[in-house]
Amino acid sequence: MGQRSRLLALIWAYVGEMVLAAIVVVAAWRFVPSASLLAIVADASGAWTAVLSACAGLAVAVFLGFYAMTQNDFGVWLRRRRSFGVYALAFCVPFGVFVLALLVLRVVRSHTSYALVTVAAFYLLIYSAIMLITLLVNLYEFSVLALKFKEVSSRNNGSIT
Repeated sequence: MGQRSRLLALIWAYVGEMVLAAIVVVAAWRFVPSASLLAIVADASGAWTAVLSACAGLAVAVFLGFYAMTQNDFGVWLRRRRSFGVYALAFCVPFGVFVLALLVLRVVRSHTSYALVTVAAFYLLIYSAIMLITLLVNLYEFSVLALKFKEVSSRNNGSIT
């Protein structure tokens, strides 16, 4: 896969998650009264903050684990195949989304009358849930790749091309 097509695939993956979150928000808005949705976000903003804080901590731990796991031949192999940056981004972006959602929830807690901010918070909560699932899937796939690398490397006496 060429560099340009890899970049387009990467962009599409992130845009696809944003679109999915928007579809879920629109569907929720269609079937649940808007006052109820706004109340779910505003009234439970403290609980959502706790959940998002835990998610942000998980994202940091996953990134640190990724970094530690790539300080060897596996990391060199990933860099040679131009996959290191893709995984690094996959493990960093969720943290940014979780922090952004936390900041917006902070505004919601301070200014419950800002309906637009509450809608943005609802969207970011849905997007954060999608990002959490994606983070866990990426972690699983990365771990499988690392184990396969170790297996093949040990069969080839440490040599992988």
